[in-house]
Amino acid sequence: MKVFILGGAGRHGRRVAYLLSSSPEIGEVVIGARDLASATMVAERIGPKATVVRVDALDEVAVAQAARGAQLMVNASGPYFETLLPALRAAIGARIHYCDFSEDGRTVEQAFAMDAAAQAAGITAILGIGDAPGITNLMALHASRQLDRAEEIVVGWTDDFEVVYRSVQENLRTIRTSGHVDASLQATLNASTGKIRTFVGGRWMDEEALGRAVSVMLPTGQSFSAFPLGWAEPVMLPRSIPQLRSVTSLVNLLPPQMNELMRAEASFIAEGRLRPREATIDMLESVNVDPARWLKRPHGMMVGALFAIVRGLRSGRPAICGVVPNWGYAPAPDWVEGFGTGAPCSLAALRILRGEVGRPGVMGPEACFDPMSFFGELVRRWGAGRPTADLVAQEFHYEQPAFRQSVSSRA
Repeated sequence: MKVFILGGAGRHGRRVAYLLSSSPEIGEVVIGARDLASATMVAERIGPKATVVRVDALDEVAVAQAARGAQLMVNASGPYFETLLPALRAAIGARIHYCDFSEDGRTVEQAFAMDAAAQAAGITAILGIGDAPGITNLMALHASRQLDRAEEIVVGWTDDFEVVYRSVQENLRTIRTSGHVDASLQATLNASTGKIRTFVGGRWMDEEALGRAVSVMLPTGQSFSAFPLGWAEPVMLPRSIPQLRSVTSLVNLLPPQMNELMRAEASFIAEGRLRPREATIDMLESVNVDPARWLKRPHGMMVGALFAIVRGLRSGRPAICGVVPNWGYAPAPDWVEGFGTGAPCSLAALRILRGEVGRPGVMGPEACFDPMSFFGELVRRWGAGRPTADLVAQEFHYEQPAFRQSVSSRA
């Protein structure tokens, strides 16, 4: 089988390219990128399974032509608030299955409007199957299944800024040498701007991004404050989990003071003073000028985590279930920089190609994958340890109305 990877030379795209090319089910990967030199380097690392093509992710006609002959397109380009819609239109027009790890809630909502077109074309298009969204969606579904009725869901992530986006110095060097600005950081800043989509009281509403602090307690015992982000889970989860009343997506950057800087840069975007690309550069340069202020890591600072916390009813009583991943990935080659969010997307691609989704249309991962089966295969393929039940997820239950004590809004 042949897979076309749009953005396959990027940080996340090369992960997908490596993982899929290493899978016996895949006979060829086509790496599509604007930077042909970078794409060629990735192809040479992969070997004879890989070919390259120069393509602009915003040119949907060119994308459809580049993907011709493939059974599936993985969109690993970004930022997704720019690239998701043209790439998805190209896949539908070319009648090629599709998956990505798109995170922007506003854009994902527009992509769901293409569901009828995808069904008519007979293609499966899975949006947001990375870490967050993706793993967070499936953890939320798993937690919801531990209750008789799920009513409120909080999902999100917390992590060290330089772990998620690479070091500030490395980012600035890349900008100065190639002009490339990290798409993931652009996406985070864009999703931190203005009004964001959330799900409250059984309907979609808009609220101010980063406008309130939410106190979170994880099953691991870690606690911290996080902030509403315009990520895709609130747009996705109510479509698949019945009787939900509320879904919120949260973010907490580490060290904690980085949230202050993120809020400031997001305000510049909201006021029209900077575009997301410019705000990203400004944020990196601000950190570089005063790293002692912005990157000072307090003693005992928590480690990163994805999380899903669900409140509802079990046996007629208020109950809460929290889930965090409890696995790690095997070492990756240096040029791949770890498997990260590329692994869930790669597994989704394989499952689509194996015919396991079974229906066409535009959907989120929670609409088509069983969480524990997905986590189990993820660990068996690319995990760092033996796949046992306790390696897959960690959870807790309180048969009392404790949710508002562990996840509560603060002004």
